[in-house]
Formats: sequence, structure tokens, C-alpha cells
Amino acid sequence: MTDDSEDRLQLAALVTELRREILTAQSELQPGDATFRVQTIELEAAVEIQKIRGGSGGVKFYVIEVGATGSNATSSAHRIKLTLTPTRETAINRTGRRQ
Repeated sequence: MTDDSEDRLQLAALVTELRREILTAQSELQPGDATFRVQTIELEAAVEIQKIRGGSGGVKFYVIEVGATGSNATSSAHRIKLTLTPTRETAINRTGRRQ
């Protein structure tokens, strides 16, 4: 496994971007658009788990492309499924503003 971590998408970044996309979609609603409440989100991803040596140690989860080839070909992929439930309401009212 090579140390190309700057070019790889961490699992935390994936969840952060998903949150940002949902909020953007909701904020772009126009009056009269159908609205939905986000109750749960199921997200599946193929990840590579990298153990961090030295320093504070720990592990990092990197999202990988299924069927990807190249420098990460010798690492093992793991499939994970996350079920996310919002901790606060993110509904948008008919004026396009968050309630």
C-alpha cells in the first residue's frame, strides 16, 4: 500500500459531502416544489482500512472504487453499510427556508 492519502477520499469526507449535498438540495427548493423529510440514509461503500503507525496511531478508512486497479491492488477491500439518522430536523418550508 502506497502513501497516497492526500489523493484518496476518506470516509469522513464522504459523509460530510453527502450532508452538504442534501442541505444544498433542500435549500434550492422553489415554492410549490415537493418536499421530503430525511429520516434515514443508507450508504454502502467499499473501503480500505489503513493502520496508522507511530504518532497517535489509529486507523483511517478510505473509500475505494470497486474494481479499481493500480497502486492499491494489493490491499484488501471491505464493504461497509452505514445507516445514518439525522439528529435534528432538516425540513424546508414552502418558502424554501429551513424551519
